[in-house]
Amino acid sequence: MIYKKLSNKSKYLMIGVFVVSVTFTLIYNSQFVSSSDCKEAQAFLKDSYSGRVQNKFYSHKNHNSKTITIQRNGKPHELIISSDTLFFSFVKIGDSLVKNKNQDFIEIYRSNTITQFKLHFACETGTKPQ
Repeated sequence: MIYKKLSNKSKYLMIGVFVVSVTFTLIYNSQFVSSSDCKEAQAFLKDSYSGRVQNKFYSHKNHNSKTITIQRNGKPHELIISSDTLFFSFVKIGDSLVKNKNQDFIEIYRSNTITQFKLHFACETGTKPQ
């Protein structure tokens, strides 16, 4: 066998490099992922729309993001719902959605019921929603 036994110094160096790289990755993700989610939350607040749900799917062009297509003023309009799985699973084709500017919720009109959903973004809680 042609190998040399690693010295204690080499072992500690390898462990140190591993710990630093894992720490750097965690810090990087917490800074940039939540920043992106907060921008998404701010854009959501500023937006306003209403329309009937035509389709819902995972967009392969956009990192498998949850996407809902609504009919808005006679044209298709795509809504990307990247962080809130509960809302995405609740909405059905044929529902009508109403989102008013500066409101943090969407109203879903189905049959004779209205359901309000507040979408959750990671920047509000500090953790990623499901």
